[in-house]
Amino acid sequence: MKEGAVACCGSGPYNGNYSCGDKRLVKGYELCENPSEYLFFDSTHPTETGSRIISQLMWSGNQSIIGPYNLKALFEE
Repeated sequence: MKEGAVACCGSGPYNGNYSCGDKRLVKGYELCENPSEYLFFDSTHPTETGSRIISQLMWSGNQSIIGPYNLKALFEE
């Protein structure tokens, strides 16, 4: 993943306007070429890469990220 601050699809600052697909109040949008390089697809939805990172952290992230227990620790009990 290369980009965590800007969405793959949208408009406005950080592509944060929910305009992807041109069916919203805001018409017009930018679409990236490779969504796998982005954390978010649009202003609210993570990409497949983003979802994978989040799920890996939930499963085995350390206590400073997901605590007091990650899911792996709960299933091992």
